[in-house]
Amino acid sequence: MPTEVISYYLKNEDRIVRLGFQVALQCAPVLKGIKISCLISMDARLCPGLPEILMGTDVKYHCLSCSQGKCLVLFYRPDELEQYLKKADVSQLAQEYGYKKEPAEKMLERLSQRVKDFSEKGMGFPHEIGMFLGYPVVSNSLRQCIQLIAEFPLLAVYGYHAYNYYENMDSMVIHRPDPALSTAENLLMMLRPDKKYTATEAKVLDTALILHMEHGGGNNSTFTTRVITSSGSDTYSTIAAAMSSLKGPKHGGANIKVMEMMEDIRLHVSDCSDKEALADYLAKIINRDAFDRKGLVYGMGHAIYSLSDPRERIFKGYVEKLAAEKGRGDDLTLYRNVEELAPQLIAKHRRIYKGVSPNVDFYSGFVYDMLGIPQELYTAMFAVARIVGWSAHRIEELICMDKIIRPAYMSVMEERE
Repeated sequence: MPTEVISYYLKNEDRIVRLGFQVALQCAPVLKGIKISCLISMDARLCPGLPEILMGTDVKYHCLSCSQGKCLVLFYRPDELEQYLKKADVSQLAQEYGYKKEPAEKMLERLSQRVKDFSEKGMGFPHEIGMFLGYPVVSNSLRQCIQLIAEFPLLAVYGYHAYNYYENMDSMVIHRPDPALSTAENLLMMLRPDKKYTATEAKVLDTALILHMEHGGGNNSTFTTRVITSSGSDTYSTIAAAMSSLKGPKHGGANIKVMEMMEDIRLHVSDCSDKEALADYLAKIINRDAFDRKGLVYGMGHAIYSLSDPRERIFKGYVEKLAAEKGRGDDLTLYRNVEELAPQLIAKHRRIYKGVSPNVDFYSGFVYDMLGIPQELYTAMFAVARIVGWSAHRIEELICMDKIIRPAYMSVMEERE
């Protein structure tokens, strides 16, 4: 619809005209009988006009909450919603959230109270709201995703302690999480036998988790999440597939490769402040004559960010503070020099005409090392953060698409006679 038309209606002084346009625009599938319900936020001053707008239709409305001049309104088709809520799987899910087997109107009253309670506590929307929108799977998936987000830090740390006990024959120390602490603080506390950490350590790890939390749908593991979700598979299978993708050294394992590369550089360059010697060795890495002979400077380059990775630029400031606190100035010098020299050498030897800059993985391994996080947990830390993004993309795929993703495939083989 042209922008001019939308602007005309939304700015119209006649409230009934504005209301009618908003309802027609946002509730069209419900008005047409394609969907059983929809949820929209609208100007509280427009709500009194809803009975007139809906007169002669099969659609009713229920105001779930009003706050700061805005109302959250559920539009629904009564008969269809009544039948839908009586379906076995939906009814069972409703009972799990404390709803009784009663008419839809009564259940909407309880939902309204739940919305208000959640709002007062700053908790967003109750998980079961998707059930009233025709998405019982979404309600259950949302609950599962939130549970996984909460439990991933525990699974990572406890899993490592068990591994360390059985494989390394070391002591196994298990600490309970503290609800008063942040995720980063709990991770550090549960990982360390003495439970101690500094404010700087917690802040740097918290920043790392935030920066790794979400990065659009184009990365390998998130696209995996969308593809598996589109097939109709369950939450746990979807996240398991995403983790399998993340495990790869070209994705979530990239920070480990950066650490291995830096260790290799230290072994072959006696003075890492000597930029000439460092440049010579980096050139060998790029020309496949050193390190793993793949020709890659790990932690450099990004499919989208060519001038700079904003996540890396934010992270770098925190890395410098932590390095100063830990007395790791020499190591920081190495990273700075590689960050300066690598883009120039890659452009020279690879003849790449777009810019190359360090990505967020360049410093993350160094940070985990300074925090005393074992290398076995590096990729797990990535998963602890990215589970939030995976969950968001799964829910969006369930709500907005509901169609299987079929990647285009074209054979380039020549036909034989």
